[in-house]
Amino acid sequence: GIGALLLGYYDNGRLVYSGKVGTGFDAETSRRLRARLDALTQDRPAYAEMPADMRRGAVWVKPELVCEVAFSEWTPDGRLRHPSYQGLREDKPARDIGREQVAPEAQAMQQDNPKPSRRRAGNIEIGGVKISHPDRVLWPQEGYTKQQMAEYYAAVADHILPHVAERPLSMVRCPDGIDGQCFFQRHIAHDMSPHLYDTGVAVKGRDEDYMMIRDQAGLLTLAQWGVIELHPWGCRADRPDLPDRLILDLDPDPDLSWAQVAAGAREARRRLEALGLRSWLKTTGGKGLHVVVPLQRRHGWPVVKAFARAVAEAMAADDPLYIAHARKADRKGRIFVDYLRNDLTATAVAPFSLRARPGAPASTPLDWTDLTDELRPRDFNILTLPPLLSKRADPWSTFRDAPQTLTTEALRTMGIKT
Repeated sequence: GIGALLLGYYDNGRLVYSGKVGTGFDAETSRRLRARLDALTQDRPAYAEMPADMRRGAVWVKPELVCEVAFSEWTPDGRLRHPSYQGLREDKPARDIGREQVAPEAQAMQQDNPKPSRRRAGNIEIGGVKISHPDRVLWPQEGYTKQQMAEYYAAVADHILPHVAERPLSMVRCPDGIDGQCFFQRHIAHDMSPHLYDTGVAVKGRDEDYMMIRDQAGLLTLAQWGVIELHPWGCRADRPDLPDRLILDLDPDPDLSWAQVAAGAREARRRLEALGLRSWLKTTGGKGLHVVVPLQRRHGWPVVKAFARAVAEAMAADDPLYIAHARKADRKGRIFVDYLRNDLTATAVAPFSLRARPGAPASTPLDWTDLTDELRPRDFNILTLPPLLSKRADPWSTFRDAPQTLTTEALRTMGIKT
């Protein structure tokens, strides 16, 4: 792939160097960029003046590709500070790109409660956070825009924040929409915004700069950066070694009926209740279901994962409809009871998170009485969920108030030694 992109803009027909960007793209995006850039190589740089800080070994290309970059400010010598790659732009010719002025994000964002959308100079403000390119279509089939996504997250902020705030987050970003380049990302340069924070979590002795948010302003900042999906860890950042929830992810073969998936969720609930554990239910935004148990932070990941695995394997042993291992070849016509969500750095899509899928579905908490064979998960989406929450109580409103523990008896029953 590439190590970094060298950037520039035009000033009176002259290409002026503006620094380099080396963050914001994953391995797949990097490889795709390299393939496009290799087709544009040339022997000499196109800059009007060769920058003094240019490293040796640069590969020069014709300045024909336009990329969007988020950055905090211009440095005194005309470089971008803290740039982060956001994606290629196909709607602008390179010659039209001049130097843009950036408003300090500290002035563009506030931590207030949701405020009405306010348009200004082609941008809008939602909850005090500046949303650029609000008319950009993120779901092409339906025409849903970036503004609608930001307004959705502002509307559900009080419901989603208890499940994502103060936790290491992984994200699915689609800056150009779900038909463009989407990538899974664990790290964003948190020093680019006063609303993003470093968790300080170290994995295998290394601080990987895992990111977290604390409030609505952080949530909307992620929306501004094209984050559609939020995938939190099953622990809080202050004690990453102690999970506070257990997740069984029922992932069905596409050919199975919804009634079979619903029956699988009920079976998981029944088994957990027999072990003294009350569970909560939500859709995944697809055809699957999550059965989730809030936990006291008492046992570490090895114990919680072993317990979840034992429940999954017991379901598989008793009924061939279920399978407890991830081999694709064995999953035809069956439901994978995925216990692998229960581990350090593992994630699961958050309650109320949108999905980067046609229809803009949302992972939606349900009351167990909602789980009928006629339920259609895709009916819960970017348009329907906010008004639904205004009419009925959040089925997960008591989730955080009901932590449970894996008792010695329950662990012994499932053959788990502590």
